Amino acid sequence: STIDAVLSTFYTNTKDSLFLTAQLMPFIPDSIDNINLRIINGKYESLYKGVFDSSCYQIHYRIDLPKNFKVVNYSISTVGVASNHNYVNSHFGTINSKPQNKHSKLMALNCNGFTFFHSGGIEYKNVFYPYKKIKEGYEIQKPDVVAFLGDQIYESRPTMAIYKKPFCYLDYLYKWSIWCYAFRDITLNQPTIIMTDDHDVFQGNLWGNGGVEAKTKSINKIPTYYGKNNYDTWQQDNGGYFMGKDFVNMIVRSQTSHLPFPIQKTLDNGMINYYTDYKYGNLHFAILEDKKF
Repeated sequence: STIDAVLSTFYTNTKDSLFLTAQLMPFIPDSIDNINLRIINGKYESLYKGVFDSSCYQIHYRIDLPKNFKVVNYSISTVGVASNHNYVNSHFGTINSKPQNKHSKLMALNCNGFTFFHSGGIEYKNVFYPYKKIKEGYEIQKPDVVAFLGDQIYESRPTMAIYKKPFCYLDYLYKWSIWCYAFRDITLNQPTIIMTDDHDVFQGNLWGNGGVEAKTKSINKIPTYYGKNNYDTWQQDNGGYFMGKDFVNMIVRSQTSHLPFPIQKTLDNGMINYYTDYKYGNLHFAILEDKKF
């Protein structure tokens, strides 16, 4: 599919509320007034403006849905949002008030680092697309909710990680944009839960230790059984985050801004949380951040 200003959308909804994120290509629009969320309920249409987050190039919408609705359609329309461009494009999706399968179905995915691997071998031509089996299973099962449980990206794929600030921010957004493009059709038409894990925040393992920054020591003070080439392993085993609060917060916002409001908005050090609960029809989820705590 073609790419325009809106790279992908993902949302959660209840019987009366919608929390939707529009992920833009990494540029700041001239005006978000040109990017509209349209809710289509039969012959009635409503237009909504969102809130732009410049850290991860997203527009967030939190709106009330029509009273007693069963199904509505939505679109995100862009009209000439970048300088010297004049175009209109729309992303169309569906929102149901509750699960549609007789027995509700949850599709759970994680660790989608090599999107061109599948049981039949390697298809490099599909480097930007989901595994064949994921797409086939999605179309056959038609899940009511899709849950991505972490490692949406790997810091070293498809290029090695850039840890130095400020370049690490764009490096993450490059890899996150590939994921958004790969799964844009799968996140379009039902609630999508996304949770972060270690590689999303550029770590090989994560013991969050309450959201603290990881300890550092000079190389000659690390216990000898780690070896001189395992500094990162020693650091992560002692708990905390390598990359610091601002970087981690950007990643959490980019992946979880469409979830219901968190139970506790931030930790004392300013690191944001996303742990919450989510009720959709007869499904009730506890969305946890066990790696952080």
